[in-house]
Amino acid sequence: MPATPPRATALAALVLAALAPTSPAQAWTYFDAAGYDASGRPASLIQVPLPANLPADLAARLPEGLDINQNRDEKKFLTDNLGANIHLLEDADLTLVAVGGTTDFANAVGFFSYPTASVPATVGALNTQLVFPNFPALQPGEGVALGRFKAGTSVGFTLVANGWTGTTVNPNPSPQDLFHTIRALNPETPSNDGNSHLNAHTVLLSSPLDNLLVLGFEDAYRHPSNKDKTKPQRSDDDFNDVLLAIRVSPVSHVDLGAITPLAPVSPDSDGDGLADNLEAFPSDPERAARRFTPSAAGYGFLAFEDLWPKKGDFDMNDLGVAYRVIETLNARNEITDLKLLYEIRARGAGADNGFGIHFPGLSRDAIDPARTTLTVGTKAPVALPVETGQSEAVFILATNVNPLTNTGLAFPCSMFNTVTKCPRSAPVPLVAEIHFRQPLTRAQLGEAPFNPFIYRTSKRGLEVHLVDHPPTAKADLKLFGTLDDRSNLAAGRTYRTADDQPWALDVPETWRHPTEWNSVTKAYPDFGAWALSAGGSAGDWYQSRMVEPLIFK
Repeated sequence: MPATPPRATALAALVLAALAPTSPAQAWTYFDAAGYDASGRPASLIQVPLPANLPADLAARLPEGLDINQNRDEKKFLTDNLGANIHLLEDADLTLVAVGGTTDFANAVGFFSYPTASVPATVGALNTQLVFPNFPALQPGEGVALGRFKAGTSVGFTLVANGWTGTTVNPNPSPQDLFHTIRALNPETPSNDGNSHLNAHTVLLSSPLDNLLVLGFEDAYRHPSNKDKTKPQRSDDDFNDVLLAIRVSPVSHVDLGAITPLAPVSPDSDGDGLADNLEAFPSDPERAARRFTPSAAGYGFLAFEDLWPKKGDFDMNDLGVAYRVIETLNARNEITDLKLLYEIRARGAGADNGFGIHFPGLSRDAIDPARTTLTVGTKAPVALPVETGQSEAVFILATNVNPLTNTGLAFPCSMFNTVTKCPRSAPVPLVAEIHFRQPLTRAQLGEAPFNPFIYRTSKRGLEVHLVDHPPTAKADLKLFGTLDDRSNLAAGRTYRTADDQPWALDVPETWRHPTEWNSVTKAYPDFGAWALSAGGSAGDWYQSRMVEPLIFK
């Protein structure tokens, strides 16, 4: 491979071109701070060894000239947002590497990143950084290190078809020449003639043993009828016009569940009975896969009212916590460890409350204390012990959430993301990594989100749990059945009012909670019917009808 060329004076020309007036919609940002030479090659190119069999494997999967509609694996190859973008479950380093491609276009390639739970809704929100302004100028194996990305981040890619002008990337490309790994942002409208996937422009394949993902781009507008040769820039739909490798270190930190394996046949390197291309941990015999609740890319939402057993203002924002549960499974489908991702997004309580998680029926002795940790915000992980005085596994994630959500402002803006007129505050992340001495069955562990709860910091026995979830051994049982509570512990009925309304909610997606002092029953008019029917009706109450002035934005 040739050495990286000197930058010389061509850098100045490219930088000047980048600073020239551009369309407000496409003021391109160039990733390589060291600049680019006259042919658009990054100054920071590095050599990345690629597997010798990679070209042959790609040719077998994406043959030149074969319309993907005729490819026997077409339905698996075409990607949605989950399968085309890289979703990081742990921190990882990414490097973008040229592999090749078959096209006459001088395409430009860039990347963007976003919080996994917040998919950009417009092209302008992508903040794309161009890495390869002139992709054909690169040799296979030449790449650029993109850096380290945090857990909970997704990374996607943009292609500007024939974007290289000879000095810079076209600042005003046609909308029909911009393609992204987020399908909804692509220019095609899915047709009604069976081609519902026309806005898909990428396939993403995995090669876990090589720590690689391989991305194939189709670089022309995809017309509903591919046989219509009167259309300009007619796509051949073979999805191999631009081939990129993304080296991920380590690849096990990426959600591979929705990504098609590159090699059709794979060995079982760790001897656990699963082929390497079917598992997330191909070199670890004790770990094989991950299970996500509610999903690999989304969050559920826990909402608590803290005045139990009194109903209170019932605004369900005394503590609002987004959550995602990641269970690691072995080849026998047993759970080896958990990663609980929480984000405190709202705190409307004036009282001091703690936040914890309980695993009913699971002995504290099942926990491996040496490897169980808690990370608060950006601080270093610390040991997370099982709470003292409990025979079952109970963990206190915050003894008092108020200091974690201190806005530094006077009332009512001392509340955290519950008062509309007040400044917004960034969510506070809590990450618990819980390891077990021995793998657990589903029956032993229970179902996510398990048994989250809050409690009064000054009165440990005042616990608030989800409906019909048990209290911990430290709860004050004398409070049940008092004031507005109509629990029946013997019957397993807990934390319900007379009309079956709860003090805590588990919503299966990121939820918009009511503003301060506004009841959830007024903000969401179908909530009462849902609660009264024990979930039998109005299951979409959190989507069906919303009174916008009463809901926090």
